[in-house]
Amino acid sequence: MPSSNDAIFILSALNADAQNGPAAQRAILAAACAKNLKPDVVDLPSTKVQACYGCGACGLTTPGVCAVQDPMQQVFPRIVRSRVWVLASPIRFGTHHSELKKALDRCQPLMVPLYTMRGGEMNFLPRYSPAPALLGIGLLARADPDQEAAYRALLERHGGNLAMKAGAAVLLASDSAAQAQAKVERALADLLEARR
Repeated sequence: MPSSNDAIFILSALNADAQNGPAAQRAILAAACAKNLKPDVVDLPSTKVQACYGCGACGLTTPGVCAVQDPMQQVFPRIVRSRVWVLASPIRFGTHHSELKKALDRCQPLMVPLYTMRGGEMNFLPRYSPAPALLGIGLLARADPDQEAAYRALLERHGGNLAMKAGAAVLLASDSAAQAQAKVERALADLLEARR
């Protein structure tokens, strides 16, 4: 597993889009390598991640430890050790694919059940510091300004909820492989600069 200095951890539901997802994922991997980041990918459609029970055990009964025993147990430390955390997914109705949504719902163990004010809202405190930079990569069937705006707002909310200071969203639609890679490289460069 890569060290936190050079790791980019990718939770990907891109392969749920058999037509365009694999090419988008290759562009992300190429961009990561071009920025000297070592990619670590979890392909969510082929991983049996269960839904959150909503039991609250990770906050109170077994702090930081999820009660659901599945592959997410190996995902949590990889998120914590990463420099950049990528959420990659086909976008429908302005949000992630259901497989990525299930994984995100399970990230409560990364937070402490104590509140702080962030951006004028009450949010949980992060359990681990420093948090990785957050990069959302959304794959659209075609350019759609409304879905793009909704997705960017969603990523901003994730960053606030997860106490991640640097965040960005990249949307891919009819981009060529070179265009997609260039967009991801620019976003990675901006995130890494913001974290200095």
